[in-house]
Parts: sequence; structure tokens; C-alpha cells
Amino acid sequence: MKGMEFPESAVWTPILAVIVVALLVIAFMFYARLMFSLSSTGPVEIYSIEFVEIANKPFLISQVLAHTKLDDRPVLEQAIQMIVTSPERANADSLAPKIESFMKAYDMKFYRVKVKKGEEELLHIQTGEQTCGLDSKGWCVNQFTGCDVGRVKTDDIEEECSFNEICCKASPSEYTGYDMQSCDEEKGYCSEGEKETIYIGVPPVSIPWRLGPFCSEGQIGLGYKPECKDINEGKTIVCCGERTGDLEVTSGIATKATVPLLYKQKILGYFEVTAK
Repeated sequence: MKGMEFPESAVWTPILAVIVVALLVIAFMFYARLMFSLSSTGPVEIYSIEFVEIANKPFLISQVLAHTKLDDRPVLEQAIQMIVTSPERANADSLAPKIESFMKAYDMKFYRVKVKKGEEELLHIQTGEQTCGLDSKGWCVNQFTGCDVGRVKTDDIEEECSFNEICCKASPSEYTGYDMQSCDEEKGYCSEGEKETIYIGVPPVSIPWRLGPFCSEGQIGLGYKPECKDINEGKTIVCCGERTGDLEVTSGIATKATVPLLYKQKILGYFEVTAK
């Protein structure tokens, strides 16, 4: 009859509610299982790769080397043995090429690794510059330019320089030539430098143009300083400093990380990494 409720609706309503609840439970269980499966195989986020800034590389490398074994021994353990005994007993000769091989992974244009006992260098490894002479203390420079202020010619023992180059090392006490004037708070000397020639125009109509002066190989250009303006009749107007780790760092062209080498609670020396 009209207005009367069929008994079937009273039966199906709770059944439909149970079915809906069951479907929600199944969906939730499926979602939870999917998330667990993904978390067990790895995160689903997409990560971006960020390369280490060059300023941080020396610190990164020094930390990695501190926990790296070369020659079946930690590098820092061998470094400490160099100081306590000697580089020979610590087998430093075999360690050097292995560190060089290790450093290739960082693809840097220049790096320097040292083990120091006070001011004495027990291990010195570097790359990226053309050195020459005894203990690689010299630099290959153009033979027509010659050794600049504060430098003298030395024997190219290993024949590292090309046929048109000579080997020059820093030795202010042996230098003879221009008057030596220190510059930039005694970081370097007023130097003659080297000039480069470029050609402007299109051959055969081209004009040579001289650029410079620029500091020689193994030197850091410190600019044109007032103290160099009039010395040596204006022939040594550029201030050049020898390329050392300290000057590279203070000039902002390299970064250095230093790790103290401890033995029986005492600092015996330092492990240094310089890079640019």
C-alpha cells in the first residue's frame, strides 16, 4: 500500500553499509601494504645531486684520507710513522703514487698534499704545475724571459722543461740583477714579468699587440703596487709572489685544510691538503 515501507529496504541498508566499510578497510590495507613495499625497496623521493664546492674540497679530501687505507694501512697512520721514525721506514715512496691515484677521482686542476714536522716537509705531492729541479723546487719558464727578480737558474735534473725553457727556483740571497724591492706587505718582489703578444686583425693584415707584464710560472700576480712604480726605472712594475700554499690561501685562489697528527696525546706534525 501507498506510504508503507517494504521490508526489503530495512534488510539491504545495513548490508550495504557493511559492504562499504569492508571496501574501505580493504583499500586502507592495500595502501598500507603498498607504502611498506615502497619503503622496503627505497625512498620514492627524487634527489638532486649537488657537487661539492671547491672551497670545501680540501676538507672533504682530508677527512676521506683520514679514514682511507692505502698500502693496507690508514694514510694518517703512515704519516705519523714518518714523523716518529722516518719517511723511509714508513715507506713514503710507495705511498706517494697511491695518493696521486686516489686524488684523480676528484678531478682537480691543482692540489698539494703534505706531511709536515714543524717546517720540515716529509712528504710533498702536487700536480697541475710544471715543476723542475732538485726536490721539484723550480719552475719551467721561457728561456728568453729568464729568471725573474728573486730567482736563479738551477739544473733541470729530470729534464722536465721543454727545449725552449729553463728551470728557475726562488733564491733571493743568490739573485743578482735588478734592485730587489718587496711589495704588498713583503708577499712578493717588484718583477719584470712576462709579456704576451696577440695579433689584431686578419692575416696578412694584422697588428701585433703586447699584453702584460704577467708573473712567471710558479708565481702569483699581486697586482701593480705603488712601491713598484719607480723602482728600476719602471722596468719592474708588477708585484709577483712565489707560489706557496700560504700565499695561495691568503690570495683567495686556493683553500687549505690542516689535520693535526696526534701520537700519545701530543701533536707531532700536520697533514695538509691544498686545492683550487
